[in-house]
Amino acid sequence: MAEDLENRVEDKESKGWIRKAFDIGVDVTLAAATTALSVATVGSSGFIVGGAFALGSLIGNLSTGKKFYDSFRESMHSYTAVNAVIAPIIWLGQATFPLFPASDTLIGYLSRSLYSLTAYNAAFVGSFGGARHLASNYLNPVGMVDAVTKDFWKKCAIVGTIFSPGYILDANGVSSIMGIPTFAYNALPAGFLAASGLADEAYDFMFGKKEDAHGNKEEKKEKNANHSAGHTGYYDPRWLPSMRQAYQ
Repeated sequence: MAEDLENRVEDKESKGWIRKAFDIGVDVTLAAATTALSVATVGSSGFIVGGAFALGSLIGNLSTGKKFYDSFRESMHSYTAVNAVIAPIIWLGQATFPLFPASDTLIGYLSRSLYSLTAYNAAFVGSFGGARHLASNYLNPVGMVDAVTKDFWKKCAIVGTIFSPGYILDANGVSSIMGIPTFAYNALPAGFLAASGLADEAYDFMFGKKEDAHGNKEEKKEKNANHSAGHTGYYDPRWLPSMRQAYQ
């Protein structure tokens, strides 16, 4: 009986390791494939920007106490997504930035900058979200629309803010600094802030609103200031009936 139980436990552990090895293998394969694609189309930009973003994501996830295995997979998904979309995003900029007046004029500089922080940023956020969903789900597209649209404008605001220096510089003709893509300088802190949750917390603190699972905005609840009753969490009206019964 004891031997049978021990065999079952060992078998379960073996299956767990096999599954983890398989998942890591899939992640590495996708990362290698998208790296080859980005290098063939836009050179080292995908590798550098994706690597910086992935490193920031890894550090951010680890800072929250997440296990290394899960943190590593999250960072690999981000790396793969960046390499998958960076070529079309660069091409989009090359095709659309020249449509605006030259950047050496004030109106040209402002219009290019505004476009890069809005429509261009939205294109990146949407494509990155879709690619990341595929990388996280073994290329299964089911649920991708929901993954992209959930908190979409919140993501656009966060990404647009963090990447604003890179966006503005690239839109106005400065695509690299000391041979390093401008986006790479923003990618590492962006990955960290996103994975650690600090970006979400800052957004919610600034705007005082969150979106529920259905995408509806709800006001942030104020913490209950009455600590004499021993409650330090958010006010919950369901406490009232039990409190009344306790004092009757």
